[in-house]
Amino acid sequence: MKLAFLIASRSLTSRKLRTAASMLGIAVGIGTVIAIFVIDHNTNLSQERRRSEDSARPDIEITPLHSNPAGVLDISRSLESIPGVLEATGAFFNGITLVRNERPIADLELCGLEPGKSETFSAYRIAEGRDLEPGDTEAFLLPRGLATRLEISLGDSIVVRRRRPPVRGCRDGQIVTVDEGGARDEDQVQSMRLVGLLAPERLGRRQLAITTFQASVKLFRDDHFLPIFWARLSSSTTAEEVQRRVQSDFTVSTPRFALAGEALEEKAFRNGVLASAMMALLLGLFIIFNSMSMSLNERIRQIGLLSALGTTRAQISAIFLAEGGILALSGGVLGVAIGLGLAALLKAYRITTLGLGERVDTFEIPLPAVSAVVGLGVLFALLGILWPLVKARRLSTTEALRSGRADFKDLRQRTRIGVYLVLVILIPLGFLGVSHLVVGGTQRMLLILLKAGGALAAVFGVLLFCPGFLTRATRWVLGPWSRLFRLETRLAESSMTGSGHRIFTSVTGLMLVFATLLGVKSITGSLQDETRQWADRALPPSLYVRSEPLDRMRLLELEELEGVRGVVPLTAEINSPFTIRGVEPESLARTARSAEQHRLVEKLSAGDGIVLSEYLARSYRYRIGDTIELPTFDGPRPYEVIGVSDAFGFFPDNRKYGLIREADMRRDFCRTNDSLTQLAVILEDGAAEHRVEERVRASLSSLEWLTIKRASAIRARHVREIERDFFIFDVILLLIVCLAALGMLNSLVIAALERRKEIALLRIIGLTRAQLSGVLLLETISIGLIGGVLAALLGVPVSWIVVQGLANVSGLGVAFELSPVLLIGCVLGSVLVSLIASLLPLRQAHRVDYATAIRYE
Repeated sequence: MKLAFLIASRSLTSRKLRTAASMLGIAVGIGTVIAIFVIDHNTNLSQERRRSEDSARPDIEITPLHSNPAGVLDISRSLESIPGVLEATGAFFNGITLVRNERPIADLELCGLEPGKSETFSAYRIAEGRDLEPGDTEAFLLPRGLATRLEISLGDSIVVRRRRPPVRGCRDGQIVTVDEGGARDEDQVQSMRLVGLLAPERLGRRQLAITTFQASVKLFRDDHFLPIFWARLSSSTTAEEVQRRVQSDFTVSTPRFALAGEALEEKAFRNGVLASAMMALLLGLFIIFNSMSMSLNERIRQIGLLSALGTTRAQISAIFLAEGGILALSGGVLGVAIGLGLAALLKAYRITTLGLGERVDTFEIPLPAVSAVVGLGVLFALLGILWPLVKARRLSTTEALRSGRADFKDLRQRTRIGVYLVLVILIPLGFLGVSHLVVGGTQRMLLILLKAGGALAAVFGVLLFCPGFLTRATRWVLGPWSRLFRLETRLAESSMTGSGHRIFTSVTGLMLVFATLLGVKSITGSLQDETRQWADRALPPSLYVRSEPLDRMRLLELEELEGVRGVVPLTAEINSPFTIRGVEPESLARTARSAEQHRLVEKLSAGDGIVLSEYLARSYRYRIGDTIELPTFDGPRPYEVIGVSDAFGFFPDNRKYGLIREADMRRDFCRTNDSLTQLAVILEDGAAEHRVEERVRASLSSLEWLTIKRASAIRARHVREIERDFFIFDVILLLIVCLAALGMLNSLVIAALERRKEIALLRIIGLTRAQLSGVLLLETISIGLIGGVLAALLGVPVSWIVVQGLANVSGLGVAFELSPVLLIGCVLGSVLVSLIASLLPLRQAHRVDYATAIRYE
């Protein structure tokens, strides 16, 4: 074993450039994925720790439109029958008083949950005693600290009296008390026994008592109550999908405290980052495997020499496996160091898997994920040695010494088929795995997957099953150079057509890298274009004012300012189930610029109609003419969708909104624009925003608190946020490009080692250093051009597929646009990476000792 490690270590040290390139290739591939996994783990962990610590963790909360809903005890089961709802439970909250010896001892909140649901919704944990069981109608739980303070022990019985809060209503724009509440004579108390104590976490941190949902409903059965229902969703379902299915009876909301880092858009972003990281790992493993297998082919004569000296096949295998093991383990250790260092750097600059600027408070290492990544890297490095070594060991000593190389054509063909199946089958399946982010559209998604598989199959099928393609492509690329460099071109063409496996590996690596780059940049560009198009519709020249309350006289003064077309009050607002604002049709009419806007204003003036933003309508799949039931103080009220338009302007920080008449907002929700704290100041055509802003500030100079945002600044911020949030993709792409460069470097170094004798002969017969450089550079440029063109051919359809998937995921009107600059940059980038990777091998080729190479190679 000592001999194996001795020969392996000397081989590694004698070929320093190849060793360094192979080790760095392994390390960067592993380090990229480790960095992303670590920063994603800590991003989510930090979000988890900043969540509300006294709440459960449902995916959605479902609220009935009617109070005291019929069949309330069976609603959970009916909700579970909805496709995509995995589990549901009632969650009843109301006020109670604990009574001992006919004296109140504490006012608490009563929470009614269905038995057995606490673990599903992370609601609480039992510290002592037992949990609630089906049929428990007189059992309850208390936080352990609260029970100690109230001197209540397990098994004690205590009287529970309901507290009836006053029932509110909306009358003539005013919130009034419909029912004063208070205790009733009948059925107002219930004796309950303490059966369990809660640990101080989740609901156990609050001042409440927990009983069964059935018992809580029974206690308040003749009161005005409105229970909520928690639900867990499958990965293929969203809150918007459930809302569409239950909108006639319920409203659905997504509690932000429960979904930090897990909301639909955040999941989409995180999965995109992780998918990019996995692409880096796949490419890294591909490069590692091929580099190790190519390096073995370069050393066939060494295998023959060792065999001639009496080394057994087992000892030869041990030597190369030891070499591969040293490289793989060293690369793995270096990869862990690179990954953790890069993750720390990302954390320091707040570059996370939720975008740029999110604070990460922890730095834990997910050992299972890190170990799995390192294990995969080491395994593929060893397979890269072992796979061709199986056949190399079968060579006769004479054949190995005479030819110095082995024909691995059939082995390489099987390897390529394996790679082909991975790319054409596993990648679409992986895309299907993250397609749970898509809102509906199953048939369209299947069509997109088929197209994705077809694009990959077509491009890789040509490379794999048409071996003459690369030869013809090589001649086509080298053809224009033959007039200027005839000898160099012929030598380069001869070398490339005789090294099919090396060319295939290099071209495939470049193609994958730059197709990925093209896809990611297409997403960013499409989002930016969508934002600009939306801004053209929804952001006319305007100012958005937030201030302390204004009176109507100030509003009239603003409307009289030079350059102001009109002012729209925006104070009246509710959020149920989405943001709704009450606007004055008269104000909208003064600022309307198109016939469409005037028609919508007329419809809005009639009342009981709602105009939806395009983003909202797409998210919930509302169409003009649909009816939306909105919860009001007096029960649900139907509103007809009379328009879908962004043309009335933008309301800062929210693109998902609806507009109703202010009179309807006053009647149904008791929200008005009487207290003017938010205004949209719409400018005349051609008016300069900064000039009008100066006049508005001068008019409102007496106010102590005033903020003004320009429409142009809001537009720029949204475009900037896209670039900012996608910065982590740029980091990953940079690392992937580095991987491609290392793969090319390794390939060219191995080629230079294989061709030392050829290079020496060419120099001896009179080839100059410049001509030799020309041969190698022509090879490099050709590989870069072919890889870049194939990347564009693959990247365009894949980019279209990705953008279509994004449109389904986000609800945005994202459209794919092909950028010629991006296509040209893709090809030139491939050539540039190839040229940079060729600098060291070119230098090494010029340092070949001709006499030694002729004598010993």
